[in-house]
Amino acid sequence: MYYGYGRSKMEAEIAVFGAVEAGLAATIVRPPWFYGPFQPPRQTTFFRMVRAGRFPVIAGGQQRRSMVYVDNLVDGVLAAELTAASTGRAYWIADERPYTVAEIVETVGRALRDEGFTVKEGALRLPAIAGRVAELGDRLIQRTGRYQQQLHVLGEMDKTIACDITAARTDLGYQPQVELYGGMRTSIRWCVENGLEL
Repeated sequence: MYYGYGRSKMEAEIAVFGAVEAGLAATIVRPPWFYGPFQPPRQTTFFRMVRAGRFPVIAGGQQRRSMVYVDNLVDGVLAAELTAASTGRAYWIADERPYTVAEIVETVGRALRDEGFTVKEGALRLPAIAGRVAELGDRLIQRTGRYQQQLHVLGEMDKTIACDITAARTDLGYQPQVELYGGMRTSIRWCVENGLEL
């Protein structure tokens, strides 16, 4: 279990499963890193870091990440809501496949350029030990009951965090329609339309 952050998610799911046993009709949807219109501020920070060539890529960036574009996520949530047999189950809702960190950074850079932004070539290349040091710092901070998002994210960048959407496909008929490049371009446009600095 991943310290306080992960434990809080686990405890929430346990509470929902307990309520299901007591008669509540509920399905758990687990989204990974999401992006698109109405995205949280951390995603805009991510765009700025990629533009400046400062997003950290650890040990070559071959670690895989599951992501989900917001429209895909909404489709998954609606499919879960409309599938009676999903009650009491949990489903990962993500894009078609996980992406490597290096692929994510390259794709976001390409999407930014294609939307008219200048992007510094490359990324902040760090050795594998950087992730382990950040994870240790994150662990120590979370033991005090605090959460420092940037340190937490850096502590995960040397790991694969990928999910399997097979159950959602099979049980819910979930079929993600948007892939990374197209979703990122729409996300960038939304930021521009809403005056967010990239």
